[in-house]
Amino acid sequence: MIAAPKIYFKNDAGYRSFYPGELNTNVLMALHTSIAQIAAQQQKIIDDAARAYADAHPVYQAPPPPVDDFFESAKKEMLECTNTDDLVDAEERLTRTLDRSYGEIVENAILNDADGYQVSRIERERDEEKLKVVTFARDLAKQQSDEANKAEQTASNNLAQFNADPIAYLSKSTNAEDRKLAKDLSENTNAPSQ
Repeated sequence: MIAAPKIYFKNDAGYRSFYPGELNTNVLMALHTSIAQIAAQQQKIIDDAARAYADAHPVYQAPPPPVDDFFESAKKEMLECTNTDDLVDAEERLTRTLDRSYGEIVENAILNDADGYQVSRIERERDEEKLKVVTFARDLAKQQSDEANKAEQTASNNLAQFNADPIAYLSKSTNAEDRKLAKDLSENTNAPSQ
């Protein structure tokens, strides 16, 4: 009888067990097995026992953090703003909305006999939400400002290069029409006067 990790033989004196490595390979072949097969059977027993234990004793997994729906929708609204004025308006509107909705939550908590600690917890939560909105809006405004300054600097550099040598500037363009215009200007500039 094979009961991984051992092989058992029965004689008149009872059972005697051996590890597969203790037996001659001819004995293992006669039993239609090998050390590798017995090791695989043992591993399957261990895996099945581990799986059964895991099923009987599941590991606690904390639920994912709740999605902040208000902040996600606020971010989406602020990202759709095309200029700084719209972004400032959106920030002010969103913070007013937070003040109004948390004000209602505080009123309901007080009506339901909330203590000062519960009210201050709600107010802290409101302040955290407002801080997230304001921080995101300020970071976005800075990013938009940086991008606008970079675009303005690029346009200024391009204008200076064009004014210095329009033919060279147009000939470096990736636009085929600009290169054709540069070629025409070059030919007209080099044409002999009559």
